[in-house]
Amino acid sequence: MNSSQQSVSNAPVGLANSAPQLAAVSAFLGGFAAALLAAVIFQQVRSKLLSGVFLLLTVAASSFAVSALAATMIFVDFQDAGTMGESALRHARSALGVMNGTFVIGMISLLAGIASIGWVRSRTMGILTSLIGLVSLSLAAILLVRSG
Repeated sequence: MNSSQQSVSNAPVGLANSAPQLAAVSAFLGGFAAALLAAVIFQQVRSKLLSGVFLLLTVAASSFAVSALAATMIFVDFQDAGTMGESALRHARSALGVMNGTFVIGMISLLAGIASIGWVRSRTMGILTSLIGLVSLSLAAILLVRSG
């Protein structure tokens, strides 16, 4: 093996194994964000708050779509059973950064959108959805920090 190639066993193989699952989770959450986005589009109420929720859900759906694409690219990059060149390894690491970053952005945007949507209905619903969103965001942050 020459110095410009690395064995796949030296690459983060666990990442190659988990990439399909992350792609599926990202696609599911992106679909959920898109469904919420569709519901917001058809609201009869027009307000700055609803526009903000629309923006958050748009960012979430887009971020999850990019994360799913990056996870798929990582999975494809690691399918070579032999060796992986330096260029392919750099590409996989770059895709990993994109995947992680867009997944976190998607989670934050989705949870912020969910937390904010209740304010469109009433003060009580706004308080409840904000509390639920805050707890969810806190738990997601704990999970993301512990796994990262």
